Amino acid sequence: MTDWKGGEFPFLCLLLAVSTASFIFLMVQQIRDLCFYWRNHWDFSQDNNISLSRYYRGESSDEDLMSNKERILLGRPILIFVAAIFSIAFASIVFQPEHWRRGGAELSYLSLGSPQTDAH
Repeated sequence: MTDWKGGEFPFLCLLLAVSTASFIFLMVQQIRDLCFYWRNHWDFSQDNNISLSRYYRGESSDEDLMSNKERILLGRPILIFVAAIFSIAFASIVFQPEHWRRGGAELSYLSLGSPQTDAH
């Protein structure tokens, strides 16, 4: 039933894979950091040295580097949320392409479940 024109379908599948992999990677990092700080009684002055990325407040300079507490409670959860939104959006496009091919009456028919007449 997928009659995607050109290379749209493989490209959308690639975007879905990248966004899902990013989501999983960020979640694993977050869980590892939370476990580390939980074992250390939430002492954010210690650095776990297992985080593979640095989070900045603004410019990418050492003065704008987020603290451990900001990274765990603010920076990474925002990135996880954005990756989840992109994964959900790409998954809905890849797995339900009939909703995204055409607009108008067909979209209303598929969304509402009752046929819509063209008033043209």
